[in-house]
Amino acid sequence: MRILILFLFIPFAAQCQLLRVSVCNGDSTCNLGVDVPINGFKTSYLNHQVFKLNTGVVNEIKFNSSKDGLYNFLVAGVNFDLIIFPEDTLSLDIKIEEKKYSITTEGSNAVGNNYFIKFDNPKPKNFLSVRSRIDKAIDLESIYQIYIHHVDSLIGTFEVLYQNGSIKKNYLQAVTQYIKDNMGGFLFEYLDARYKRNWQVIQPYYGKYMEYLDTENKSTQQYIYWCIDWYYSSKYYGEVEKEDFDKLLGVYGYLYSLPSEFIDWKLSFTIAFCASRDSNEMDWKKAHEYFSKTYPNSPFKPFLDKFLEPYYNTKNTIDSDIVFIERDEGCKTLKDLVSKQFKGKPVFIDLWATWCGPCRQEFSYSKSLHEFLKKEGVEMLYLSIDDEKLDKTWRKTAQNLGLKGYHYLITKNMYFSIWEQFYADKKVSVPRYFLVDEKGTILNDDMPRPSSMNKLYSRIKALMGKK
Repeated sequence: MRILILFLFIPFAAQCQLLRVSVCNGDSTCNLGVDVPINGFKTSYLNHQVFKLNTGVVNEIKFNSSKDGLYNFLVAGVNFDLIIFPEDTLSLDIKIEEKKYSITTEGSNAVGNNYFIKFDNPKPKNFLSVRSRIDKAIDLESIYQIYIHHVDSLIGTFEVLYQNGSIKKNYLQAVTQYIKDNMGGFLFEYLDARYKRNWQVIQPYYGKYMEYLDTENKSTQQYIYWCIDWYYSSKYYGEVEKEDFDKLLGVYGYLYSLPSEFIDWKLSFTIAFCASRDSNEMDWKKAHEYFSKTYPNSPFKPFLDKFLEPYYNTKNTIDSDIVFIERDEGCKTLKDLVSKQFKGKPVFIDLWATWCGPCRQEFSYSKSLHEFLKKEGVEMLYLSIDDEKLDKTWRKTAQNLGLKGYHYLITKNMYFSIWEQFYADKKVSVPRYFLVDEKGTILNDDMPRPSSMNKLYSRIKALMGKK
């Protein structure tokens, strides 16, 4: 059984953060992917950096980020977040074995980060734990009070840690804001569905939650992002000129009381998102021109410019190594598609979507994966779960990202077939990876991610009966 052990030592200087990584996993190399925040703002794939690590030696990685923020780490298919401050010295001990992994930390705010990882930053499971109670509530005020009590109880865990000296005050403030921020999004997504987008009924509670949230703290970015999108889609959609960005971002007056960095963060992220999806909701080229003129000194500008380069330099002709398979309603299952299109050939399948950030992170490892699959005689199939209306976006995204291999936009029948067969009653989530043999038999429906590299390659060889 292969075990991956990483020891990360992170001493933070005033202007530079140094990451020291030692790896022991039986392989010669391993990759570490990090989403590095820009000026404290979480940037998702806008500033995703990949580092090649050598085993048996200490690898030093420097981050030129002097502010605290939410760092996302991806190694061997394991994804986790940490709140890190410049003055922190943090050591991580990560052990990965098959689908199980454990992360322990030592150093400043380490205990807080341990809890933060267990809370899953906090993800939907924290919302589901209170869902049954708010479902029974008969009025909106009751729902709101139950939810606020639940959020306060999550924060209470960290307040106890602060009182006993396990975490510093700055960490308590940051994690409090992140919990309020993320949990607020789940609450109003729920209310939006329950009250059928009745903005007049829900709107007063946006304001109440905003007071509870403390809008002066810029780490409320995700919640405000949700508010803008909901309000825009329910009230302003189709009425606001696409070029009128000030009006779009000024739906709420409080935006202008926030640090100016928030507005250019929001706009830069939206431009990157629309460009990557070829979205018709925004002319991203005009938006980029507007951004460059309005925020020439923005800390996000260099990252946005670099991110957009491949979308400006798109080819008029499709790469011959990128093959689009036309949709076939007769292929109702995954086995139908593989049997018809790849007779007698094993296939590695990447289930993805154009809007999926983690999917894009994994594409950083596609070149190495393609070389391995070609050597082993395995075909590569990218299976998109995007809506059929996004056919043009899907094709353009695959081409822009240079995803060599076969591509297929899933039909509704196949979507429900995959959902019933592999996800039971859970929501279909991506990315997910499958290995199918030359007879069309699914050998494994939950393969390691490409970022795990040698772990994935060894699994493919083992399943195909190769050493």
